Amino acid sequence: MIRPRLAICDGDAVYCHRLDEYLHGNLKLSFEIFSFTDISILMDFCRNEEVSLLIISERMFGNLEKGMRSTFSKNVLVLDEGIGARDQDGEESFDNAKIEHISKYQEASRIVDGIINLCASSPEDFKAVAAGTEASNANVIGFYTPISRCGQTTFARAMAKKFAEKGKTIFLSFESFSSLPHLLGIQKGEDITDIMYYTECERDKLGIFLEKVKCSKEGVDYIMPARTAAQLRDISFDKLCNLVEILTKEAGYEYVVMDLTDYPDGFLDICLLCRRIFTVVRDNPWDAYRQKVFEEVLIGSGYEEIKSKMTKVKLPDIRDKKVFNAFVNQILSGDSL
Repeated sequence: MIRPRLAICDGDAVYCHRLDEYLHGNLKLSFEIFSFTDISILMDFCRNEEVSLLIISERMFGNLEKGMRSTFSKNVLVLDEGIGARDQDGEESFDNAKIEHISKYQEASRIVDGIINLCASSPEDFKAVAAGTEASNANVIGFYTPISRCGQTTFARAMAKKFAEKGKTIFLSFESFSSLPHLLGIQKGEDITDIMYYTECERDKLGIFLEKVKCSKEGVDYIMPARTAAQLRDISFDKLCNLVEILTKEAGYEYVVMDLTDYPDGFLDICLLCRRIFTVVRDNPWDAYRQKVFEEVLIGSGYEEIKSKMTKVKLPDIRDKKVFNAFVNQILSGDSL
């Protein structure tokens, strides 16, 4: 499949080079990226090559010959420079092209967000854009404990950060009314229910929407959890299997970490999907009893295999970061994950 082309055009050679370099390293969509500092060279290129997205400085945009505008991309992102070069009549001569404006003078990460938002608003023009390639050795790692307030989410996040040092990692939280967005300092409107919708209804566009919905922190990609228990229950085993397949075979994730604090429909089958399940245990009779009942349920339901996947851990004080990090390193030091 031919990769879609993204062209950058800016007369400031230093800025153009830096933006090109940043997009190559941080835009996780499979664009083939070209950059130009000469408008005539860009014009020659666009006569012979189809450009899916043109990112162009306001000054260059204003200098385009109106008769040549139909040769350019259907999607244009103008980097506004504050010189007042907008021309509504000129923009209409782009033959119904989608034209968006964004400030040139801001963090490059915000320009990446602008690119993703533009792609998401016109997904039909970017069907060939993917978020990665198939992972050669994918691992689904679950975290579930039948006891409450035991530090499971903190432990799962710490493990995810370690997995990210080995390969591309994504964290899925199944906890209603979760504090995860607050802990990460990230507030986003989209969550795992949106990803589930795109997985089921618009799979060919998932690569774009995954980039729009996910958040990244300390090397780990996160999809924000569903807000309520009712939304969580709508996530079935079959839907989750489909999502995991896409994340590993199409998005290239080597580690899919699932925090199963509040389990969705088909929980035990989801556990079977995991290569390993980490279970936090504590030394008191009440928690030991709950763990015992859980394991009896597994046996009585015909899910003994889940017991063989479980690794029980006793967490040290998570407030002592040095001791806690050493504990996490020790778990992984002799592990094949």
